[in-house]
Amino acid sequence: MSKQQITNAGLQYKDEVFAGVETQNITHFVFANIPNLDPNADIDPNTILPLDHIVHQHPIDRVSALDGNAVVMSCALGHEIGTFSYNWFGVVATKSDNSEILIAVVQTLTQTKTKTVGDQVGNYSVKSVVWQSQNIASGLNVTLSTLPWQINDDSEFLTRLNYIENPASLSDGFKYLLTTNDAKSMPATGNLDNGAWVLVKSVFDAAPVLNVHDALSEQFKRNQDGITDTKVNILPNDSRDIVFVWRKNSKTWEF
Repeated sequence: MSKQQITNAGLQYKDEVFAGVETQNITHFVFANIPNLDPNADIDPNTILPLDHIVHQHPIDRVSALDGNAVVMSCALGHEIGTFSYNWFGVVATKSDNSEILIAVVQTLTQTKTKTVGDQVGNYSVKSVVWQSQNIASGLNVTLSTLPWQINDDSEFLTRLNYIENPASLSDGFKYLLTTNDAKSMPATGNLDNGAWVLVKSVFDAAPVLNVHDALSEQFKRNQDGITDTKVNILPNDSRDIVFVWRKNSKTWEF
C-alpha cells in the first residue's frame, strides 16, 4: 500500500502561481529511505524534505494535464540509474528566489531501483504523482497533455489501465501499452467479438513477452508466414503499432 499527500506548501505554491506571483517550476523528484516508515501512516501536510535520508534526486521529465482537474508529475528512472532502495519520494518546486519547496509526498513499501552493471540488467521505473483538484491544470498553467508512458503500470496514484484491473471487460479497439520487460498476457476473450482487435506497442527499450490468455486453447498466428505460438516476443525499440485481431471460432490472435 501507498499514501500520497499534497503539502500545505504545495497548495500555497499553486495559489502563488495562479496569482502570478510565481511561475510554475516543478523541477525534480527526491527519493529517500526512511527507517521504520509505515507506508500506511497519515502524512503530515506540513512535512519537509527528510535531508538525512535522501538517496537520489532526479529531474522532472514531464508535468502534464490528464484533464482540467488532474495534473501528472513524472520522472523516468532509466537502466543507468541506481542502485538504491527507497520508501518515500516527493515532488519539489523551485521558486523564483531559488528556494525549494516540497509540494507532494508519497510513502510506499520499500522498493529498489537497480542499475545495469555488465550483464546484469537494471530495472526501468516511471514514477508519477497525480495532483487532483478543481481546475488544477489552469491553476498551475499546465497545458501539455499526459503521455502514455506517464500512466503505466508503475505509476503510484493514477488509475491503472483497465486491462490490468478488469481484462474481461475489454472491448474492441483497446490499446495495450507495454512499458516494462515483464511478461504480459493478452486480455481475456470472454466479451470479445469475432474480429475484435487490440493494438500493442512497446515503449522505451522494453522487450516483454506477450502471452495468450489461455495457453491450452488460444494461440497467436503470424500472418507473414503462418507460424503459430502461445507467446510473442516484442522487440525493444520497435516503433510499430502491432494489431492483433481475435478470431473467435479458431481462438486465434492474428497479427
